[in-house]
Amino acid sequence: MSRRGIAAGSEFKPLRAGLRSAPLRSAGRLDRSGVLDVVEEFSALKDLQLKVARAWAAKELFSKFWNYQEEGWARRFFKDWFSWVSRSRLKPVVEVAQMLKRHLDNLLTYLKHHKTNAATEGLNSKIQSLKSAARDFRNFRNYRIRILLSCGKLKLYPL
Repeated sequence: MSRRGIAAGSEFKPLRAGLRSAPLRSAGRLDRSGVLDVVEEFSALKDLQLKVARAWAAKELFSKFWNYQEEGWARRFFKDWFSWVSRSRLKPVVEVAQMLKRHLDNLLTYLKHHKTNAATEGLNSKIQSLKSAARDFRNFRNYRIRILLSCGKLKLYPL
């Protein structure tokens, strides 16, 4: 084995710096950004059956989950994906798969409605930063006014 974990007798080129972050990106982004050689190198890496290749394959396969429109088909896909990932012997990937299984109903709800709570979380983040920045509000009314002013819902001029 070489210092990078590649078998010494393989014809695989040494890992490039761009390849190290490639598993974090989707395959579609790799092709569009003109890094086709990275995809080819990663394909060669996958043929060596390393753990990172299996983890990347699990991530890419799960991205197809979001294309389903019917709950039944999505549930079936998840069941097959989960059983494959469970047998992958990659502890971090299995832990993520178990977490996704616990939240499967919420994931399926997103497929039905295509709504998230991102806006609510953003407002909550603003409110929490206000709360931590100014702990000396004299009463709740002043705190509420500051929240409304920061979040843009306070009308400053009478009708």
